[in-house]
Amino acid sequence: MVKSLHDSGKTVAFCGDGINDSAALAYADVSISFAGATDIARETADVVLMEDDLRGLVHAINIAKQAMEIIWQNTAIVAVPNIGALLAGVLFALDPVLAIVINNGSAILAELNGLRPLLGPGGVTPLLSHSLDAQQLASEENRLQSHQDEAFPREKVYA
Repeated sequence: MVKSLHDSGKTVAFCGDGINDSAALAYADVSISFAGATDIARETADVVLMEDDLRGLVHAINIAKQAMEIIWQNTAIVAVPNIGALLAGVLFALDPVLAIVINNGSAILAELNGLRPLLGPGGVTPLLSHSLDAQQLASEENRLQSHQDEAFPREKVYA
């Protein structure tokens, strides 16, 4: 089923925890397993959740988004000053020591920016507990269902 969906051009996410799931995990675009799963399922999966709770997937996605945001910021922090220094070196007589200071300074700023997640939560809070009240759970389920309906319109399947 996963292979046929993948071959038809759909984006497929699959969650599994056993030996029988490893083939489907390998064919899926995004494969998810749990820390308590079999070794082969954990090795095959792209994402391994440390607790047996799929709500950790939302947290993993938030961490990944924050990581990509920091990568883009660091790219800009390094590229903009260095391209400016390159242009200044071509158009004007830029002192080589100043060029080195610009290059190394931007690299140090990018490194410090990359350490920001270690200072504390910046939009991504750690999962201290998995307790949601009924209203929060229902609203999250409705939000995910509406997103799923938009992203994956249902097709008629005849068996």
